[in-house]
Amino acid sequence: MVQIPRLREWRNTRALTQVELAERAGVSSRSVASYEAGAGARPPTVRRLAEALGVEVTDLMPEAGRPKVLRPRSLAELLERAGLETRWLTLPYKDYETWWLGVSFEEARQRFWQIHEEYLAYKAEAEAIARDASRVSPELERQMGMIGLDAFKKNFQALAAAPSLKESEADFYERQRRGELRQFEPAESERPAEELIAQAV
Repeated sequence: MVQIPRLREWRNTRALTQVELAERAGVSSRSVASYEAGAGARPPTVRRLAEALGVEVTDLMPEAGRPKVLRPRSLAELLERAGLETRWLTLPYKDYETWWLGVSFEEARQRFWQIHEEYLAYKAEAEAIARDASRVSPELERQMGMIGLDAFKKNFQALAAAPSLKESEADFYERQRRGELRQFEPAESERPAEELIAQAV
């Protein structure tokens, strides 16, 4: 049996309850509580707990240092940590392209702002990783690399699809029926998405 005295510390770092960690690791919450109280765990269980926390097994041992501030392990976790309930940026692009079709005028506005909030969370994480790339998990690095500049493109797509404050409901529904995005001048489309949003929405 293996002592894992850093389990509680890492669980708190991950902002998980004992029940949440237990579900991720496939053990009972009673077991998690007992491990944190000093009971030993079998090596396979220790591995599952470490994987659930996104750490190495040695990080749970007595000699390990205090937990580092960890980056999210996936794009979905990044968005979850930012307090965002939707996951627009994790959708396949073909699904993302049609997010605005068949929805009401008000729902299209709401969805646009959800997408923009996700984009800002993604951008903030990308900037943090640029300052300290050693702390990005391989999974998140792979996902962010796949998105890359597509985050800007997706946000611009959301802007071009969403109803403008200057656009009437009738005009939006007609444009929606035709499946047309709003058009921007080439000079405008080269500007940062935040500037376009401030001006056009």
